[in-house]
Parts: sequence; structure tokens; C-alpha cells
Amino acid sequence: MTGRKILTNLVLNRIQINHGDFCLSELSELVNTPDRNNFIVEKFKEYAPERKTVAFCCDVQHCKDLSDAFKAHGIRSAAVWGDMPSIERERALSGLKSGLLQAVTSCGILTEGYDEPTINAIIMARPTRSRSLYIQCVGRGLRLYPSKQDCLVLDFSDKHHNLDGIMSLTSTIPEAEIKGNAPQVEHEEVDMRPRIEVISDCDKVFDILGSTRFIWVQVGNEWSLQDDEKNELIMHPAGTGFTAILYLQNGTTQKIVKEPLPLEYCSGVCEDFARRNLKVAFADQSKPWMAADATPTQGQIDFLGKNKISSNGMTRGQASIEIRKIVAVKNKQRRDLSDEPMSDKQKHFLIGHGIDTSKMNKLVAIQTIGKIKSEQVKCG
Repeated sequence: MTGRKILTNLVLNRIQINHGDFCLSELSELVNTPDRNNFIVEKFKEYAPERKTVAFCCDVQHCKDLSDAFKAHGIRSAAVWGDMPSIERERALSGLKSGLLQAVTSCGILTEGYDEPTINAIIMARPTRSRSLYIQCVGRGLRLYPSKQDCLVLDFSDKHHNLDGIMSLTSTIPEAEIKGNAPQVEHEEVDMRPRIEVISDCDKVFDILGSTRFIWVQVGNEWSLQDDEKNELIMHPAGTGFTAILYLQNGTTQKIVKEPLPLEYCSGVCEDFARRNLKVAFADQSKPWMAADATPTQGQIDFLGKNKISSNGMTRGQASIEIRKIVAVKNKQRRDLSDEPMSDKQKHFLIGHGIDTSKMNKLVAIQTIGKIKSEQVKCG
């Protein structure tokens, strides 16, 4: 997924806040203007003329007016909102799915439970202070589809959009890589007249999911990405999405994604982090050793054999993935054991050998018992 931030001179810092977000009636009065709506459509035509889009708006009138602006520019569009007749709403969404419509404008609906994987553009036509709402909106474009290469987010970030708590691509996904230099916008006061004047179009492009895909393996309900130095990025399920933690070989951890994100979004943040901070050559699916016509190396054959897996018929890439699965399962088992207390039997055994067990978990206990028994065998 990529995103483009586009600035206007709209001032948001005087709008009242209700329940943690902007007062919709005041926000709509400010952002729903012919000039701004036309500007949004013009930028859509410039950056996403062939894409299928959902635009998220402030209220019903904003939906209708922005949809009318699309139609005035020759783009097939419809507005949908929560209280509209269900038959009309279904007709509009069916039209978007089939391609009869290219754009749907929405408010109070489509942020949850709507799944149309062919959508490959999202327009944030309304500012919000709600991180969860922003993620839900952007998430409508993250569904996978065979012919879909990426999703573009057009983020219409008005002046003072960088106020603390106002969501944007960079504030929602701070790890997102920013490409290109954006012109600076002065922060002088501007009166709040209904008419909106375009200040500048920032050439800021956010590479969220990136173009390089790495080898992720699934272990239970977790996803593992291993680097060349045996460090491991794990995406853990949390709430309605995933968080991510980097487990380093030295035993320390680092939180990469702290708040739950949709799986595709979370993996994009992790891959962007991995490209910048880890050695991931062997996890890169584009490398020659992942080719379908390469046979497994002797090392791969031996490793799989030791784990009672036959490499017959495997390609080198398939063997690499299978090995990563084996390693990921063992790593997960170690993590799970480190979270468990030792058993009474283990504790009794260790105390009997003069070992302090006060700070031991189950994993350390197993390792310590193994060392003791190994020494006993050596001593005969």
C-alpha cells in the first residue's frame, strides 16, 4: 500500500471535540465545499484515474455532494450511508463490485464488516482524531485480490492536520517510509470562511507495504519472519488485528507494532522495519535460491532428514520454507515454555541438586536439568 498526502489551507484547530473526535456538524460545514470536493476529484483523476475507490466523508450531505462532484467530472459514483434504503445501498455496492461504478462515497457505514477485495484506492476526505476509525477506513483497501497489485490512499490532510492526535498515514503508521520531499506549509492563521483554497499538493508518498515480499510462515495463530542472524519477527493476534515483536538472539525483545493493525498492514510495517534494520537476504522471495527450478542443497536435505521430513520432490525454495517452519515451531515452543512456571517435579529435582530455582521458568528448568543429566552420563 502507498499513500499520498495532499494539503489544503483548511484550519481544524477551532472545531469542537465530541467523544474524542471532531464535532461532525462543524467539520462538515468546514470541509464540505464545492472547491474542496472538486479538488479531491481532480487529485483522484491525477493519481488514481483507473482505480476503484471508496471515499470516507463526514456526513450524509458530504457523501452526496462529493459523489455529485465525481459525477460532474464524468466518474460513475454513488453515495451510501447508514439510513438509506437497503435496496439502494445494495444496488450501489453491487455496482462498485461489478465495475458499473468506480467510486462510492460513504459515512457511518463500510468502516466495519464491508469486504470488497477489488477496491484499490481509499480517499480520506474527512479528518479524524480516531486512530481506530482511520485504520478501519484504510483497511477497506487492504483485502487481497489476484489482479490487485497495491492500494493507494489519498489523504487530504488539511492545515493543522499535524495537531496532536489528528490521524494521518504517518501518525497511524509511524514506521511508514516517506519518499520524496514535501514543500513546507506556513502556519499563519487563516479565517474559517466556507470557501476552501488549495495551498499545495505535497509530494509525499508513503511506502507502507513495500514491493519486496519476504517469507512468512504461520505457526498456529502467529506469523514468523526470520532474518539471516536467527532473529525473529512475530506477528501476534491482538483484538481485531495483530501486533508485532522482534525476538533477538541475545534474549531481548523490541515492540515493532504496539497497537493492533490488520494483518496485511501489520506485515507491511514489519517488512519495512526488516528492510531497514535486519539482514533478510535469505528471507527474500525474489532471490535466485527461491526459484522453482533449483533443487535443495545438501544442507537442506540433511536438516529436513534430521527432522524426519523427506525432501523428495521439493524445490530449493520449498525446502527453505519448510526449514523455516521447523525453526519457527521450535522457537514458539521455547517462548511458550519461558512463559510457564516449572513443575513441582522439576523444582524438586533441581533443589535436590543444590540449584536455586527462585528465578527459573519452565524453559530454563528443562535446559538446566538437561545439563545436569548430561554431566551425570559423562561421569558414568
